[in-house]
Amino acid sequence: MSVVVTDTVEQGRELLGEFAEASYGLPLEQLEQIQAARAGQRTWSRRKLRGYVAAGRRHLAVRIATTTIESQREQLEQIIKLKACL
Repeated sequence: MSVVVTDTVEQGRELLGEFAEASYGLPLEQLEQIQAARAGQRTWSRRKLRGYVAAGRRHLAVRIATTTIESQREQLEQIIKLKACL
């Protein structure tokens, strides 16, 4: 699952779109047809991930969906905070 934690869903979807184009050469809408992609505030992202856990998932492979090292580090900090709350 590709994840971006942002202040707004719109901001996150913009980043996911950049990631989809840079990594796969696809628009986000096409990428979402073949893999999970989630973006939004930490509370929203936490609810989405908890849904997978509630459905019985024990392992989640979370891909940081950004295109620069700096933004990946920032996202890693956000995802670590998410993990602590699952």
